[in-house]
Amino acid sequence: MLKRKAYQKLVEWKNTHRNNCLMVKGARQVGKTYLIREFGKKEYKSFVEINFIKNQELKQIFAGTLDAESVYKRMTAMINGVNLVKGDTLIFLDEIQRAYRVEISCGGREIRRYHFRKPFRTDIRRRR
Repeated sequence: MLKRKAYQKLVEWKNTHRNNCLMVKGARQVGKTYLIREFGKKEYKSFVEINFIKNQELKQIFAGTLDAESVYKRMTAMINGVNLVKGDTLIFLDEIQRAYRVEISCGGREIRRYHFRKPFRTDIRRRR
């Protein structure tokens, strides 16, 4: 039941905050990555996952200018087979704390935060 609630919160975010970043925070090993993968694959035509621990070189996607077009060009150049569908792509940046510049690049937009305290339990907090 908690998993369904968390999933539904993600669907609500998708339907009401389409152009905003979402930061999911919480304790280790509570199911955050699993939930985002499941959500991205089911709810979007295109799902791109970047893990900054497993693929440290992908930090370079966010080096230089951070406008959408520049990031898009670097992303498609560095990730083989990436298919970005305009308006229907979820880009999941896992272990973002390993790539500080990525986190601040969302600074111009509202960032919604979902904080996981227990497996699949969420609290919603807006960044102020």
